[in-house]
Amino acid sequence: MLTNATRICEAELGMLWRAEGAGFRAVSLHGVPPDLAGMRRDQAFHFDPKTPLGRLAKTKQLVHVADARSETAYIEGLQPFKEFVDKFGARTLLLVPMRKDDALVGVITIYRKEVRHFTDKQIELVQNFAAQAVIAIENTRLLNELRQSLEQQTATAEVLQVISSSPTNVQPVFDSIAESAVRLCGGQFSFVVRFDGKVMDFASHFGLNAEGLDAFRSMLPMPAGEDTASGRAILRRAVVEVPDVEVDDAYGLRAQVLARAATYRSIVAVPLLHEKNPIGAITVARANAGSFPERQIALLQAFADQAVIAIHNVGLFDEVQARTEELSESLQQQTATADVLKVISRSTFDLKTVLDTLLRSAARLCEADQGTITQRKGDRFYRAVAFGYPQEFMDYVKDIAVELKPDTGTGRALLESKVIQIPDIEADPEYTWDEARRLGGFRAMLGVPMLREGEPIGVLTLTRKEPRSFTEKQIELVTTFADQAAIAIENVRLFDEIQDKSRQLEEASQHKSQFLANMSHE
Repeated sequence: MLTNATRICEAELGMLWRAEGAGFRAVSLHGVPPDLAGMRRDQAFHFDPKTPLGRLAKTKQLVHVADARSETAYIEGLQPFKEFVDKFGARTLLLVPMRKDDALVGVITIYRKEVRHFTDKQIELVQNFAAQAVIAIENTRLLNELRQSLEQQTATAEVLQVISSSPTNVQPVFDSIAESAVRLCGGQFSFVVRFDGKVMDFASHFGLNAEGLDAFRSMLPMPAGEDTASGRAILRRAVVEVPDVEVDDAYGLRAQVLARAATYRSIVAVPLLHEKNPIGAITVARANAGSFPERQIALLQAFADQAVIAIHNVGLFDEVQARTEELSESLQQQTATADVLKVISRSTFDLKTVLDTLLRSAARLCEADQGTITQRKGDRFYRAVAFGYPQEFMDYVKDIAVELKPDTGTGRALLESKVIQIPDIEADPEYTWDEARRLGGFRAMLGVPMLREGEPIGVLTLTRKEPRSFTEKQIELVTTFADQAAIAIENVRLFDEIQDKSRQLEEASQHKSQFLANMSHE
């Protein structure tokens, strides 16, 4: 259109401008020298009202200039208008507005290098071209909107599909959102951060170069602050846009380092909100400065909502799994307890069988590799049963009494009459029984005293080959088994006392009968 308008109207130069806010950007050029074309294409210009383009921007009406050198802007030496006239020889100008309804869409400008008016038919022709240009622009806009809408719906469907196919893992959702955000928002890169109420941490990214990714990872985790776009979005619970990071005074030093490493100028961040509480942010950056269109921000908000749904779904799934595991663990513990009680009831007087069952059940349910039950014999304590230890360890400790000292876990439990846990024996300065630890090959231990009337009568000890703490539930379970072991030991003690008294009574009865018989005979 511009080429035909310039040629048919016998002009030498032509420009087609698109309106951008209060300014104009040249989108098509004809006959314009390369140096001017390069200067015009990469930015929007705002023109003084004294210039022809400035007058048209204000009035939205056609401007026909007979001689550019008679214009006030030329006489007063306003740049770049005077330079354009002098350097390129533009004399007679025709500026035709491109309007849609009352909005100014753009301007077709054609220039002659001689002073010669454009005829009415030529002006009418350019006006027709301007009307056709508006129609073409509008058709393209509608087509682009339709395409973008389809792309957005497709991307949304893809994210929803990822959510449905990954109920236990939110990472694929973050990865899909990061990729779609870059593609649909014309971004250079995007990243997603999680927020735990105090600090932001890395979740996903797409498009970051190696240098930018290294700079980004070196920043995180970090507190949410006003010095980054993501931090602002999280703190403000609102969309935050930085049109140009280089002129934003609040943008922090670390964020500036990332901007230089990843070579971006503008950035937008959308918070992830669950019940109005921030749990993260989606951020998209572009290489050029400028604002993001509202439709792109709306799309990012939709992605943020989907990310929150995914996080919430995974959280619910984890809760259900945790509850299921808890119930399963509780059932295992109850079953094991019932089995132990059966053994106790069936083997009331076989203490070794009872203690061995207790020890093995406690070790299995508490993920222990080895274990012992220490029992009082006279005024000293010895290992009554053991499980899982090498034979050289058993040969070494079989005749060694446990001392009530803090140099071993079992001795410490006897000494203090309370549960003793050592997550890593090598890191415990009080533990000095190194030979036994070397032969046994254990690193972590749990000692639970078996008490009768507050006094220890033994210890149930579990050990692991790797350094790792026992959980509170495991300690609670071992305490229950230790109580049962104490009851079993006490039952056997009482039975032995009753048996001993019965023997004494039987012997006394026999002596009495013999005495009476002798007396009767005498």
